[in-house]
Amino acid sequence: MRTLGMVFGGVALVATACSVKDPLYCRSDFDCQNFADRPRCDLTGDHEENHLAHTCVANWDPDAGLPDAPADAPVDATRVCAPSSVTCANDVLSTCSADGTSKLDTPCALGCYTDGTRCYDLDPSNALAAQLDDSVGGPDVVLSDGAVINMKTGEVTNGDGSSIAIPSEVVVQAQVDAPKIRVFKVRSMVVGDISVISGEGAGVVAWPPALAFVSSGNVLIQGHFDVSATRDMPGPGASSKAGGTVARPCEAGWATYSTRQSGSGGGGFLTAGGSGGANALAGGVGGLEDGAGTGEPIRGGCSGGFRLDDGFRAAGGGALQIASRTRIDVTGIVDAGGGGGTYRAGGGSGGEVLLEAPVISIVGTNAGVVANGGGGGGGCNPSDGADGSLTLLPSAGGTCSATGFTNGGNGGAGNVPPTNGVTYSGTANPSGAGGGGGAAGRIWMNTAAGTATRQGNVVVGQASEGLVRRR
Repeated sequence: MRTLGMVFGGVALVATACSVKDPLYCRSDFDCQNFADRPRCDLTGDHEENHLAHTCVANWDPDAGLPDAPADAPVDATRVCAPSSVTCANDVLSTCSADGTSKLDTPCALGCYTDGTRCYDLDPSNALAAQLDDSVGGPDVVLSDGAVINMKTGEVTNGDGSSIAIPSEVVVQAQVDAPKIRVFKVRSMVVGDISVISGEGAGVVAWPPALAFVSSGNVLIQGHFDVSATRDMPGPGASSKAGGTVARPCEAGWATYSTRQSGSGGGGFLTAGGSGGANALAGGVGGLEDGAGTGEPIRGGCSGGFRLDDGFRAAGGGALQIASRTRIDVTGIVDAGGGGGTYRAGGGSGGEVLLEAPVISIVGTNAGVVANGGGGGGGCNPSDGADGSLTLLPSAGGTCSATGFTNGGNGGAGNVPPTNGVTYSGTANPSGAGGGGGAAGRIWMNTAAGTATRQGNVVVGQASEGLVRRR
């Protein structure tokens, strides 16, 4: 109530006036039921007729502006979004509650899709999108130290000897000079010190499949994820002319065989492999650079040239692809090194590693990703070259001290190319020259920002970094 006062001839007159509630005032549509032409309650003042909050108005589309609160809502409770709607703007996905009074905001790691209804999704290389979609229903996997993956059968044995059921399928790559890919589908994954059996024995009688993991959630590599070669035992996806596969230019040439033996060439990949040392005759030619694309197709390393007397050839490192919708963290090391050559044989080249996620983080002393080449064998027997190293230092070639026998070449590491086997130019007979070192392999890291995070004294080979594809 308000009071009005006036004075006439010294006499004060006082009058009072009562405030009247607006009949169109409302707290919900229920309050407007007596107004046939104004059946809706505009709680926010968004209606174009009068822009007054808590006013009965004519019918309108609540989705055009902020919709109304439920009938039992308090006066100050308003809807903040269209009930059950999903919208995406400014790299944030907003999911509205059923009653429209609350919403859940989720950052879009790869931005909003063009129609504004969802986030962009990761589009993995090598046509693995369907497998990534399937990973939503996959298991949360913890591979403990000592776990083994058998690429031929798809069996996974954990470090305690128990079997782990991880759904997988074998995918055929479009290119003829590429292996198949065995794709494991997980919801999330933690990896300790694990090894991978390519499924093929020494000599590589078939091209074993490459290894891939696709994950809807986070991937943490905290141990030694080993897809490397050991001597003539190949990593997954490593190739060899001996296996009836399509020959790649990275395959190395072999040495001559006589009482004065020359060395075989090393496998090529990131660069050419080292040539074998000459003796009475020329050494084997190192394999050529190969695979200058973007990790498509994904392939393992190439073998070194073989010895004609027994057919030994050092194997190439494996091929590994990991794709995550969220992030990949590496606090351990991923190893795709090539095999070292035994006497007179060239080293195998490192393999190929492809990591794809909105965020890739490599943190910690000696954490990293390597695909170093194996060292070439020396000209004497025994004199083995080292398998690909876990550092950025080259793997040493085999050494010889006897007259007439020379050292093998070092393997490639990082951006350091392999070296040739040492030539022998004397006249000693018998004699032998060393094999060439294997080249380093290829490493690809694709993220939303185009660069991976590196912190600490990390070990990363010569890596190519770029943007992930979206869909």
